[in-house]
Amino acid sequence: MRALQEQTYREGETLFLQPQVIIPLPVSKFTETGRTRATEGARPWKDDGRKWHLEKRCGPATREMMLRLDELIRDRFTVDGPRWGQKVYVAYRVESWNWLTVETQASLLRLKLLVDAGAVDEAELANRLGVKIFDKEESLAEKLGWPSSVFVESRSEDTDRIVLRIKEDFALASEGFLAFLTEAYEAYARRSPTG
Repeated sequence: MRALQEQTYREGETLFLQPQVIIPLPVSKFTETGRTRATEGARPWKDDGRKWHLEKRCGPATREMMLRLDELIRDRFTVDGPRWGQKVYVAYRVESWNWLTVETQASLLRLKLLVDAGAVDEAELANRLGVKIFDKEESLAEKLGWPSSVFVESRSEDTDRIVLRIKEDFALASEGFLAFLTEAYEAYARRSPTG
């Protein structure tokens, strides 16, 4: 037996559904197999966040990408993480602050990094990473079909947030991406409250 979980999006008057197949635990009225107490399993990302993200939120391609990204980050940077215990993202911390969060999804990973306001030119970064600039004005159907992309948004007077949406077409081990991560890490470590 399979069930579908649907995420809904609205764009103007149009409603979009994004289905995800869920395979439920077996339940029998004669045994406790498959049943959980109200507090047990209510937040599976807290119980086993790694399993939650890799097996429930990621698709086969994004699972492999997440494992490769995790390896790249832990091999190159001094971080507290991965911290798997959040429902929609995995965090990598520097000095008790999230340096990088990775939102896991079936078809893409969404990386979010904070940088100084105005420090990044969106077009130059897109060119450097070999991705498109994410067009927020496109329809949702078009956005879901986009390849890897990036956009920079203002978070506050002092900081911008880089949002990098990576799909199967993204080269995680490229020199451009590794150099970008290194620069972002070094800048963040310098500006952290205790750094």
